[in-house]
Amino acid sequence: MARYASGKPLAALALASLGEMLSPNTLCLSADEALIDSKVTASGLNRTDYLIRTLSDKPIVSIASGNEILAELKRQGNNLNQAVKNNYFGDITEQELLSVVDECKNVYRKLSTAIGGS
Repeated sequence: MARYASGKPLAALALASLGEMLSPNTLCLSADEALIDSKVTASGLNRTDYLIRTLSDKPIVSIASGNEILAELKRQGNNLNQAVKNNYFGDITEQELLSVVDECKNVYRKLSTAIGGS
């Protein structure tokens, strides 16, 4: 096993700089570390979750305006729940309820498009 003058194995020093245990025989160069760091940051995940998803071939989806879309989706879901409740008690018409359903569908389409759906 290759070692630095300090006597520590090369792989151990490289992994210590990454802060993650990839494998006992992994050596990451500073360019590799920078690449991993940039991808982790762009993903919005922490390093561990990013590496687990990468190694298990799970998709990593990053949405730039994800928080805004999620907030709007929550608002529309709340509106839908209120509309259904009000419809049940006869406080709104079926047309008003269908209007809220259409708004929810529009938000869903925007979300689907944002994550790469069709």
